[in-house]
Formats: sequence, structure tokens, C-alpha cells
Amino acid sequence: MLLGAVALVTSTAGCGRAAPPFASSGTSAGAGDVAVASIGTATIKVQATDKLKFVPQTLSVNVGAIVEWDNAGIAPHNITFDPPNSSLTKTTFNAGEKWQMKFTSAGTYAYTCTIHPGMVGTITVAPAGS
Repeated sequence: MLLGAVALVTSTAGCGRAAPPFASSGTSAGAGDVAVASIGTATIKVQATDKLKFVPQTLSVNVGAIVEWDNAGIAPHNITFDPPNSSLTKTTFNAGEKWQMKFTSAGTYAYTCTIHPGMVGTITVAPAGS
């Protein structure tokens, strides 16, 4: 389990705490939040499509990877991580918007679009160098 293993850079910057094991390009909650910045060059990209699928649906990356979600269609989507990582949720992102996350902790991260039940994905993060 990864309980407490993730945090948002935007919520901890300047707090005098150790660096979080997770980083995001946007805010994690709230109506109408949008992907506001890039955190780097994406290691891999995932498309949220109008066919109500994340493409690719499953992927494996190493710690340090930056994953970018791109809403390639016209329908709004969201990214809601399963517990214990539900604090990572990205509320609605609309057509053409992108959102990035940097994975700095190994584990399995399952997520869904709660707007479109059945639209699911999983990211397996392996330790660096594996």
C-alpha cells in the first residue's frame, strides 16, 4: 500500500518539509481547476479519448518518470486515483488540456475517470534503475 506516499508540489512548496515523493503540474481538487504548468518533459503520454478509454490503459515506468495525460477528445474527463492515493485526484480537465505527474515512489497507481465509469488505467512504478 502507498498510504501517505504521495503529495502535490503545489501544496507543499515552501513549507519547510522534506520533498514529497510525488509531483503534479496542477492543483488536485476544486471545481474548474486546470493543468497550469509543465513539470518537465513527459516520459510517457496517456490520451483520454472520446472512446472513453485511457490509451495506453496500463503502463510501467521507473521512479522519476513524468506521465502526461492529454485530453485528446471533446468530452471532459478526470483522473481519480484509487485509495490510498485518492488525494492525487485531478478534477475535470477539458478538451486540449494536459496534466503531468512525476512518480517518485515505487508502487501501483490505479485510477479512473469518474465521469465515465469503466474508463480506467493503472501505472506500475518500479524502483529507479530496475
